[in-house]
Amino acid sequence: MARRYLQKLSIVVGLGTAALIVAAVFFLAWPTQSDTDLSAPQAQQLAAVLAPQLEQGDLVFRRGRGFWSETFSDKAGSNLSHVGVLIHDQEGWGVVHAEADDLSLIGGVQRTPLGLFLTGSVLQHVRRIQMPEGARETFVQNIRMHLHQQTPFDTSLSLEDNAARVYCSELIWNAAQHAGIELARPRDLLGKSYITIDDLFFSPLLSVVSAQPH
Repeated sequence: MARRYLQKLSIVVGLGTAALIVAAVFFLAWPTQSDTDLSAPQAQQLAAVLAPQLEQGDLVFRRGRGFWSETFSDKAGSNLSHVGVLIHDQEGWGVVHAEADDLSLIGGVQRTPLGLFLTGSVLQHVRRIQMPEGARETFVQNIRMHLHQQTPFDTSLSLEDNAARVYCSELIWNAAQHAGIELARPRDLLGKSYITIDDLFFSPLLSVVSAQPH
């Protein structure tokens, strides 16, 4: 198992120093197997329970076991690893999020049914951005635009390309910026700016829709 993780880590070397640093932090903090993952039936049941409380633009945070999403977890903070935005369409509730394949690191913005998004997670939280209705519409429209364009995943973890490529927390931060909402301020690491899961999760502009104790 350790060999497999090291092989994955070696892939990240080609992505640049910043990505390697974050990936190294992930490798050292790989979650234990003592946590209880949501099975597919449990996740579907949770999605059904949540549905009446949800609104377009709500944020769904989770902690899973995938390599790339775990790269963004902060074990000293939220202990979460991935985040997406809820939208409702003819297929029901879905989560729009930026994600890459564990091995190839190829991916982009995609829509995943809520139940499937929650499957395999060990923590799940839903938060609502406190903003005017007009701003919410702009925010959701921007998220849908990235979904329609299938914006590629940002393996360089850069905030300086005008969202031509995005990672999960960047997608949400950028869409909020377009709606005139400052969800969080980028943090600096070795001269490069990032928006982390914690930056969003602990934003004072988020209110609790559903929370699971850590």
